[in-house]
Amino acid sequence: MPQITVSTILRGLRLSQGHSKRFDGPMILRSPAHEGRMNPTQWLLAYATVVRAAGGDTSVMANYLPIMLTPPAMSWFTNLAPDSIGSWEELKKVFTDNYMAMCTRPGTKHDLSRINQKPSELLCSYIQHFSEMRNSIPNIMEAKVITAFIRGLHHRELRSKFNRKPPTGIGEMITIANQYTDAEEAEVRFNEDAGTQQPPHRYDDRPDD
Repeated sequence: MPQITVSTILRGLRLSQGHSKRFDGPMILRSPAHEGRMNPTQWLLAYATVVRAAGGDTSVMANYLPIMLTPPAMSWFTNLAPDSIGSWEELKKVFTDNYMAMCTRPGTKHDLSRINQKPSELLCSYIQHFSEMRNSIPNIMEAKVITAFIRGLHHRELRSKFNRKPPTGIGEMITIANQYTDAEEAEVRFNEDAGTQQPPHRYDDRPDD
């Protein structure tokens, strides 16, 4: 079986010798590689912008694309049929069709509502998990973020404080929560120095989800 190479797949898309004198190949190689889970449309847009800035054209975009794939993603490319790609537009389409189903989808407000602080989970851990999910959700209202954060809390004192006086914004909410994490971590260190393993006494008895 003949070896499948970039040149056998990219029919009619050979790199010309007439690049602009300012063509900067290393600039392209410094851009983020595609590892298979990024949104392909967004990645291609950023990739094409870098190639244009480096002085390249659509031929360069097509021929450099395999170099910009991590090994797992490259396996998809090498499985394409010989002479199957005749233009940058064709390559973009097969690339997008293949990776759109595999890319990490943005979160939703429902995903955020499922983030709950586990019994005895330290507050700093809950804040981190909640924030990671929050950052994956586009265009979510601050009020919904605040409501979801408070509902997911097992920390009695902090939840009671927020229920008495809800924070006016996400920044204020996290600032107040971080003040409680400092006290909690100090208590954990004290227990460790005392040789005890008991968790901080600030959690309710709601069941684990």
